[in-house]
Amino acid sequence: GWAVCLACGQSGNFYQLYQALQGWKAGVAPKQETNWRPPFLSTDKDELECFADEAHRILRKFNDTLGWYLHERGVEDRIERCKLGWHNGWITIPVYTRNDEFDGIILRALPHVQQATGARFHQPHGQRGMAYVPDWRLLDEKNCIFIVFGMFDALVMNSIGLPVMTTTAGKDSFKVEWVDDYRKRIIFVPDKGEETTAEKYVGKLGWRGSVVQLNYPEGMKDPAD
Repeated sequence: GWAVCLACGQSGNFYQLYQALQGWKAGVAPKQETNWRPPFLSTDKDELECFADEAHRILRKFNDTLGWYLHERGVEDRIERCKLGWHNGWITIPVYTRNDEFDGIILRALPHVQQATGARFHQPHGQRGMAYVPDWRLLDEKNCIFIVFGMFDALVMNSIGLPVMTTTAGKDSFKVEWVDDYRKRIIFVPDKGEETTAEKYVGKLGWRGSVVQLNYPEGMKDPAD
């Protein structure tokens, strides 16, 4: 979702380019402005939900151009189901409870934005670590639950029909009480090198817990890869 003018050097995201081509006075940002910061996010849930809804609307409207990263990662089919969105070079991932109530949001930087900001993920200030489940119904219906340590890992596994849960604040923030109500197998699928963390959680789950260590090919380190 990025464009640069080879004549004047101005650059910006595709939404800014679209605005400029439509005659908006606010054009694309000058190329020399590289001191980017992650977007400001309100701590008010109602405002955050409106932000997530608008980002989802933009991605749906401009999916052919803005959705390239999701297509590249193989989760373009989760745009509608998980209400994924786009905001100025960030993929928005809203978090919902089992009752389909909006609970928070995570932003994932696209590669060029990550390079410019140094930030990979972004969330509202003070937002707690939450359980992220792309499909709660699937989680309830299947006879096991897969636990991964990444948002895109969860999206990819959900896209192939697996019941999956992750945490929004990194592998060390997972809480075993999130699965207290499930009397079924809880299978951790850790990233390469994160097996010890997975084993720590399994030790608290008794007969329900187990770890599957994937045989990652060269250059791959997580289930999404």
